[in-house]
Amino acid sequence: MLVWTKAYEKAYHKKYDHDRYQRMRNAQVEALGGKCVVCGTTENLEVHDIVPVLSRSRTRAKAFFTTVGKELRCKEHHKHTEGWRNRRKRKTVIPLD
Repeated sequence: MLVWTKAYEKAYHKKYDHDRYQRMRNAQVEALGGKCVVCGTTENLEVHDIVPVLSRSRTRAKAFFTTVGKELRCKEHHKHTEGWRNRRKRKTVIPLD
C-alpha cells in the first residue's frame, strides 16, 4: 500500500512539472521547425525570444505557449545574441562588502 507523504508528494510534483515542461518545450520546438535558424543543426536547441518577455511571472507563463517572436538557435549561436549576454549579467551576484 502506498502512503502519500510530504516527501512523496514533493517528488511526484517535481516529476509531473518536469514532464509537463518537456511536453510543452517539445511542442514548441516542433512548431518552430526543429532546427537552428543559423546553421540548421537539430542538437542543443534553445528558444530565443526575439521580443523580450516581461518579468512578471503570469506574462512569462503565457509567453511560453506562443511561438510569436521566437526562433530556435543552437546553444553556440544563442550565445552570440544580445539577450544572452544581458541574461548572464543579470545573474551575476554583486557582493555588498
